[in-house]
Amino acid sequence: MIVKKILHYSFHFFLPVVLAIPFIANSSDYRVLEIHGRVIKDGALLGKDVEYIGDGGYLRTFRDSSIVFKKGSFFYKVYPYTKVLIKEESVKLEYGKISRSKSGNFEEIHFLIFPKPAQGRATKIFLSTENNHGTWEAMVHGKGYKSRIELYRDGDNLYSGYFAFDVKARPDKYWLSVMFEKDDVVSNFIFPFYLRTLKPERGVVYLQEEDLEILKPSREKKVQIQELRDILSRSRDEKMWTERFIFPVNEVKVISKFGKKRIYLLNKKYMFTRFHRGVDLKAKRGQEVMAPNTGIVVMAKRRITTGNTVVIDHGRGVYSLLFHLDSITVKEGDRVDRATVVGTAGDSGFAGGVHVHWSVVVNGIYVDPEDWIKIKY
Repeated sequence: MIVKKILHYSFHFFLPVVLAIPFIANSSDYRVLEIHGRVIKDGALLGKDVEYIGDGGYLRTFRDSSIVFKKGSFFYKVYPYTKVLIKEESVKLEYGKISRSKSGNFEEIHFLIFPKPAQGRATKIFLSTENNHGTWEAMVHGKGYKSRIELYRDGDNLYSGYFAFDVKARPDKYWLSVMFEKDDVVSNFIFPFYLRTLKPERGVVYLQEEDLEILKPSREKKVQIQELRDILSRSRDEKMWTERFIFPVNEVKVISKFGKKRIYLLNKKYMFTRFHRGVDLKAKRGQEVMAPNTGIVVMAKRRITTGNTVVIDHGRGVYSLLFHLDSITVKEGDRVDRATVVGTAGDSGFAGGVHVHWSVVVNGIYVDPEDWIKIKY
């Protein structure tokens, strides 16, 4: 009888507790503080009255939606067009924007990029938040690829930088990742994109026996190659240009475009293939060659392959390289303005005739100079 009474009272005492368990949030759940618009968790639409979202699975927002939630001491805000993976003790951003803080204050990253990323092209990125007095990090990454973006301050609320892809870069899916940090606030942004393919022209170059002497490897050539690489790796932070770039010659006629796939033959025998990482411009011997834009001359000398060479640092990782000149009229350290004469056209070095070769290098990557004519970077 006593046992029956114990069981009876125990049943009525513990039943409410048992029934209440499903309504008590698990310690791994995230408490919803604000929800706006259409938010989906693991394929199910979250109602306006939802109080908790469970640990694990994907959370997505759309054009007109956002959500604020909290777990432990951290507040999270997920912005429109975003997908995050909620897993154990972390909130991993797949794409879009998210901000995290301990105070409940957030900073949304605003961005703009142009032109669209493509093989052999430089793309400019603009970044801002409501309060930019923090630290920024940015990078582009993909399968087996990672490149940090140097960012420069353009004003109280604006930063910018450049990223570029080589003409032979894999046409695949890449991600632009940005992080902004200020006090207890950390904001992240991930933008996925597909690299556009450059469809290169093709051409044949017929080598002469004397060309082999210039092309053969040598210690001097190796030293010159390293010297140029070193120069192209230490650009000034100052953006020295304000206008679009110009072609370095008047009466412009492009005789070989950027990215052209050249097959080199000697006596009809295949020797090698190279992509043209610049533009060749028709010129007469002695014709004036001009600086494509404002900058500092960082090389003015004769080299084995490129002949009489002038390299101009325009700032922020951007350089102009002028090859095969007949003469050079500037010296290293000179500041030149847009259209300043820096030399005369010729065929020095490995050149098939008199012309001007112009390359543009951005953060060590050779890109299409004609983009810099058309676009105000």
